[in-house]
Amino acid sequence: MYEAPYENHFLNIRAARPVFLTFARYTHAALLNTDNAALKALAAAFGAQLTELEKSTAERGGQDGTGQSQARSANDVTASIHEWVREAHDVHFKPQYRKQPAALLDLLPQGLKGITDASVAELPTRLQVLLDKIDGRAAELPAGVGTQGRALLRELLAARQQQAGTKKAVSDTIGDLGLDWREVCESLWQAHCTALAQFHAAPHHARAFFNYAALPNQNAKRAARRAAKSKVA
Repeated sequence: MYEAPYENHFLNIRAARPVFLTFARYTHAALLNTDNAALKALAAAFGAQLTELEKSTAERGGQDGTGQSQARSANDVTASIHEWVREAHDVHFKPQYRKQPAALLDLLPQGLKGITDASVAELPTRLQVLLDKIDGRAAELPAGVGTQGRALLRELLAARQQQAGTKKAVSDTIGDLGLDWREVCESLWQAHCTALAQFHAAPHHARAFFNYAALPNQNAKRAARRAAKSKVA
């Protein structure tokens, strides 16, 4: 208990990278705008450090194809899949197999709802089965009927992989993300200690350099988990 104030708590923050960077930028802005010489002296090096980290993070996101502006969410892709299968059904499947209900049933054993009402876990498998059956009936259907569907399946799997990676990033502590992130945490700790030294008689002034409200409330999350467990019990 008493040793905790002497530990660099910034290393233990659990937040998505953009959230943490926003938090760090707030501190940098506070350092730039303070009249305290000791704190202001930290601003230039800290700002350069953040700029490098933001640049490397953006480049890595672009290379991985995980940039927020480069990919749609899994929900958006799922909506496009529903739209595609409805159009394929109305424009291609139903007219082609109007007099062959068994063939239409083979393509969509559960009808359109087999795709549109599929669960998150079921959708990729059901869509893959449909696409394979379309390929098997290539001689009967117009060329390229399944092309968009396959592209959407790939996009859906990529979106889910990105979503899983984002959740893992939030579950990791910032200190676990690598040396660059640890160094930013060390700089934040330096600012924290310097602010406390400068404002030891009025520590609330030191706290003003850190926007903790921008970070996920871990205590609230733990309380919610405890409440959920108590309800189950």
